[in-house]
Amino acid sequence: MTTAITLDMLQSATSEEFPVIDLAAYRGGEPGALADVAVQLRHALEKIGFLIVVNHGIPAELTDGIVAQTKRFHAMPMTEKLPLATGRGRRETAGAHAGFRPGERN
Repeated sequence: MTTAITLDMLQSATSEEFPVIDLAAYRGGEPGALADVAVQLRHALEKIGFLIVVNHGIPAELTDGIVAQTKRFHAMPMTEKLPLATGRGRRETAGAHAGFRPGERN
C-alpha cells in the first residue's frame, strides 16, 4: 500500500528523506555542474520519486501558491480536467510522464 504524501510530511521532511538538488553551481556556470545535477536528478527520480530544487532562480511570486493551485485543480470535476490530460500512451507522446493522467489518484 502506498502512503499519500501530505503537506505536513513535506514541511517536516529532512534532506535525507527528500533529496535536495542545488542548482547554484550550474547557474553559476561551474564546469561539470550540469553533469553533477543530471546524476543527482536521475538518482532522485529513479530511486526516490521526489526531490526539492533550490537555487533555481525562479522568483517566489511565481512559486507561491503552488499547493493551493494543485488542490484547486484536483477539486475540479473530471469533465474539466480531461481536456488537460497528457495523452500518455499514445505514440506521439510515448515516454511523456508530465501532466495530468486520469485514473492515477486524481
